[in-house]
Amino acid sequence: MSRFVVSCLVVALAAGAGRAEDPSPKELVAKGLAARGVKDDGKETPLNFKDAGIVEVSGLKIEYTAEFWFRPPDALRFEMKAEVMGQKLDIKSIAAGTKVMESMGDTAGDVTGDKKAAAIAQVYAFWVSTLKPLNHDKAFKLSNVVGKKVNDAETFGVLVERKGQAEVTLYFDKKSGLLVKSETQVKDEFSGFKEVLEESYYEDYKDVGGVKEATKLRVLRDGKSLIESKPSDFKTPEKLDPKLFEKL
Repeated sequence: MSRFVVSCLVVALAAGAGRAEDPSPKELVAKGLAARGVKDDGKETPLNFKDAGIVEVSGLKIEYTAEFWFRPPDALRFEMKAEVMGQKLDIKSIAAGTKVMESMGDTAGDVTGDKKAAAIAQVYAFWVSTLKPLNHDKAFKLSNVVGKKVNDAETFGVLVERKGQAEVTLYFDKKSGLLVKSETQVKDEFSGFKEVLEESYYEDYKDVGGVKEATKLRVLRDGKSLIESKPSDFKTPEKLDPKLFEKL
């Protein structure tokens, strides 16, 4: 047997052994939830939180404040206030199931086309990032992928697939178990809905009422900074008013 063949076998066996030692996707998801102090019981709860940060659009850095309401699995509302070149903006958006609405000031209406599809996809990606349904909803397919270094930390990777939805890759810190990054392809409305890679970094975890929450979020699109924010005031009410997702 040639030295080349032997070398190939050694490399292949070592790689196979390394993969065998990796935790399964379900174990990684369960550990990610446990690291935050959340049970992996499949029970999902609504979420309400505030946010403040900077969004970079067309060369402008725009400061904003916002509030979000999320009702699993597919309803998200946000209300945002910002100022652009002296003009104050008051933006509201609702994505609930297959319906998307938005308003800016006194103008409101339904969203259609690529913008609607992009909004619905964002709600799905947000749902996946909560981790809660992944080990319990059989429509999800989870598989191991090679981890990446995230902020100099080694990670395990989990690919999340679901029929009709974009793939989402989750990266869990090998030491803490916490979710530190997600990746997915999105249609970017700021570039004519071209499909680009969106990378979300979950950082600066802090204890909030016995649960660790990421209090810093960075979002990159196509390798460029889009959002830097500081989520806060996390609440998990048993129920949200249905009217939040019915009208602006």
